[in-house]
This record gives sequence, C-alpha cells and structure tokens, in this order.
Amino acid sequence: MQTYYIYHIPSVKIGVSTEPDKRVKKQGYSEYEILETHTDIMKVSVREKDLQKEYGYKVDRAPYYQSRAKWGSVPGKIGGKIGGKIGGKIGGKARGKMGGKIGGKVPSYKLRKITYKEAEYIRIQYARKKDIFGKKITQRRLAKMFNLAPRAITLIIKNKTYIVA
Repeated sequence: MQTYYIYHIPSVKIGVSTEPDKRVKKQGYSEYEILETHTDIMKVSVREKDLQKEYGYKVDRAPYYQSRAKWGSVPGKIGGKIGGKIGGKIGGKARGKMGGKIGGKVPSYKLRKITYKEAEYIRIQYARKKDIFGKKITQRRLAKMFNLAPRAITLIIKNKTYIVA
C-alpha cells in the first residue's frame, strides 16, 4: 500500500510526495515537516488543498492525483518521465477522448463533473449492494443516477479517480 506524505516547507509551501526527503531536496530545501500521512490518493489530494488554504499558501490548481497522473510520476522520479506525454497527440486520437472530432457533439455524461463527496457516496452505495427497497445497486444504475459513463463509476469504485468540480 502506497503512503502519501503532506509536507510543509516553512514560509514556502505545502506539498504531497511519496518520498518527501527526495522531493524537498530536489526543490532546493532541506528543512521541512510532515503534517499528515495518508494511504488514499484522493483524500491526500483534498487535504493538501485544504492545508494550503489554511496556511495561506498558493493553492494548486490541480489536485495531487491529477498532477501525478499528468506528469507520469512514479515513486523516486520527481516530475515523472522526461519527455513524457502531456495531453496526447495534437490532432490525433487524443482529440477523440472527448467526443471525437473537434466541434463534434459530446455526450453529456462525458462532461459531467462530480465532487469528492459524490464519489464517496457512490462508493458507499455500491458497497451496500441493495437499496432500501431491496433492489440491487449496480454500476450501470449508479451511472444513470449521476449521469456518468459506466467506466467512470468503475474507476470511482476502485478508488482510481474522480473528476473534481
């Protein structure tokens, strides 16, 4: 199980890393403190932003889990792969991820954004197996309830992702 550390470089910033010693050193600092540790990437992403606000630092635009995915970070590699893919090919298949051709019609569920609380609610409901009427709670049913793609529900249930509102 991966451990994520929220670190604080006094008077500079609050960040998240799986290897804070290396990350802080790479940023050119030596002194820092660990504020919290987490094993859930979604929770650490939310807490990092909360603590940045609380301490009065600049708040990251993207949560940690999105930054990590975008840059292809892996433990021990700060910033991810050199020359890594950022946003896919221009004009190629990457365009197709949001409805095909540019200017094409995009299904509404592909644009649907949910909050962290909604993602937690989806996980809880799916774990219950049945609703209050005894009817089975399926991923397809949850997808319809939240106007999401079934694949999005799968990723949420497996704690892989959710889209921040």
